[in-house]
Amino acid sequence: MRTFHFIQTMAAVLGMGSCLTACSEDSINHDPEITDDADVDAAELSDADAEAPDADAETGDLCEQLSQEQIDEMGLDCGIIEVCPLGQKTCDGLNAQECQSVGHGTDWITVETCEKNCLDGECVTSGQPVCTVGEFTCSGSLRMVCKEEIGAVQWDVNRQCPELCRDGDCVCAAGCTPDSFKCVGKNLNQCRPNEHGCHHWSQLKTCESHCDASMGLCTEELPTCQLKNNSRAEVIHWVDGDTVWVGAFKGDQCNDFKYDSEKGKWIKVRLKIRVVGIDAPECKKKQDADSNYWSCTRNSSYSNSNEPYGYEAREAAVSLLPKGSIVTLTCDNPKADGSCPLDDTDEERTLAYIGYEKDQASYDFSIEMARLGMAFANTKFPSSKLKEICAAQQEAQNAQRGLWATGGLSQMGSDKRNGLSDMAKLCQKAMSQK
Repeated sequence: MRTFHFIQTMAAVLGMGSCLTACSEDSINHDPEITDDADVDAAELSDADAEAPDADAETGDLCEQLSQEQIDEMGLDCGIIEVCPLGQKTCDGLNAQECQSVGHGTDWITVETCEKNCLDGECVTSGQPVCTVGEFTCSGSLRMVCKEEIGAVQWDVNRQCPELCRDGDCVCAAGCTPDSFKCVGKNLNQCRPNEHGCHHWSQLKTCESHCDASMGLCTEELPTCQLKNNSRAEVIHWVDGDTVWVGAFKGDQCNDFKYDSEKGKWIKVRLKIRVVGIDAPECKKKQDADSNYWSCTRNSSYSNSNEPYGYEAREAAVSLLPKGSIVTLTCDNPKADGSCPLDDTDEERTLAYIGYEKDQASYDFSIEMARLGMAFANTKFPSSKLKEICAAQQEAQNAQRGLWATGGLSQMGSDKRNGLSDMAKLCQKAMSQK
């Protein structure tokens, strides 16, 4: 309606009130003859220009531009323009605004420009969400506390956490168990507190031979482990049913590496054991790509070097004593230094019995393999346990277990048959002894 009021006012100034009073608002806005035929001399407008605003001004602002005296003199009916409810508050960006009386109505008036944020028509000093006074939260590594300041509840910095802030509290980054050890290659590390009281791994030293986290030291600081008579050892790898690689048992707090002066390096303490008292069927072997150890393969083309039950005997040995099993090495005739004798046909092998514990009972590997029917009583190497081994073999033979189920010695290669031809006589003699 402001447009109509403006046109009425201009018409009164120009002496055209009688026409405009009778004309409708729509005809004034849209009939081209009214505007095209209004030929008014510029001189006649000079007095009106002095009392009325420029006709190019925005029509909606006319009532606001005129004083009440001018409005009354012109006989304008500006009415009351309500832009907003009186007294209501709002925000326009950072401007806190209030709805106030303006002229003949109400409008939004900026009462304050905020520095940080405007919330519900009030300036607040933080853009954080409303919170409960006294509670804590995290913003990155900052610990924040909810407090009331300048009439507004807001988050404020409580402290800068030295490492992490989590669930409203300063915490340590992923740490470790105090005073524990770990090895990174040959580097020995200990879990120690830093200046903030947080535990992290700290390097202690670089070992020459081997790092042992279980004891928290370099193993060269310990005496070299010995694989002698009555030594405990750890199973590393079974080659076949009667040959096994063992390593030093570190539970006795000894160095399971020894320095090889010829090779100029530290090497693992280990032995290749030829188990005394039994002879397992032979098998065809191949070298493992990962470990470089040799072991039996399944092959049905039998010969002196690949006999029936050769592969099965090795599997039985693995089942009895898998990798990592702890065993005890013993021998009949140890040397002066306590070491067990070597196999005179293969000096890479040490002759020894293998004892082990299971279900709080003690066992001998040679006897158990004979009891399973996976090995013969051995007549090649003298054995103080021949009587027990022969008894276990007879038990397997009577029960038709293992190789005895399909012919026993008769199905072995000629070398084995010839070599064990006097086995029955020796076992009979051993069994008769008290």
